[in-house]
Amino acid sequence: MFAPATTLNRTFAAAGATTQQRRRSKTPATTAAAEGAKVKKPPTAYALFMKETFPVAKSANPSGDLGTLSKTVAAQWKKMSEAEKGRFVQGAAAAKEAWEAEGPPEAKEDKPKKRRAKKDPTVPKKPASGYAKYVKDHFQSKRQPGQSAPETVKALAAEWKSLSDAQKAAYKS
Repeated sequence: MFAPATTLNRTFAAAGATTQQRRRSKTPATTAAAEGAKVKKPPTAYALFMKETFPVAKSANPSGDLGTLSKTVAAQWKKMSEAEKGRFVQGAAAAKEAWEAEGPPEAKEDKPKKRRAKKDPTVPKKPASGYAKYVKDHFQSKRQPGQSAPETVKALAAEWKSLSDAQKAAYKS
């Protein structure tokens, strides 16, 4: 019924902590840095602008949803001149320089991409479905000049649906 208690849970239980308090706990074992998560990159100029402007837009329109408010702030960003944006661009450049100077090198180096395992060529392919066999047999005979392939396949699909089960069985075997 209950999951076995871990040392951490027993510690919280002894302290009288609630389940929510246990979930919100920031222990070293559960922090993102301890799990090897990516280091947060510095904000862009637009992110800095959004961080500053979004609360103002939210207070002006408290009933607005996230999408509407984001569009409003984005429109303000587009209307700004390059001189007005310069403050945010400089802030982003300073944050990037500080990140590059202080950030751990292992977080910045590119990790090799995982490659998808190649399929075993000795494994046989799945047999074609009855519908695929029907289309293969009738495609050339049903295709009319000037008719596209998708139109021909749609016509064949309609014919396939109208076939009886006995007629379909001939293609399924």
